[in-house]
Amino acid sequence: MNEKTTQRFVKELKNLQTVCMHPNIIEILWNNLRSGFYNMVLQLANYGDLREYLKINSSKLEWTDKLRMAVKF
Repeated sequence: MNEKTTQRFVKELKNLQTVCMHPNIIEILWNNLRSGFYNMVLQLANYGDLREYLKINSSKLEWTDKLRMAVKF
């Protein structure tokens, strides 16, 4: 992996660790930064990622639902 990819991976890992207690954010189950191959295992998202979920369901959600998803702790 090049340096830019490594930096992006570490940044994503730090971002996930920052919000890991939010009920609408999937958990990091395991990560490995030592082997030269960076790995991250995340909790299964039953309905795909947020982008796909919103693409399918956005028109069905009220703004209050969207806001609640974003700020609920």
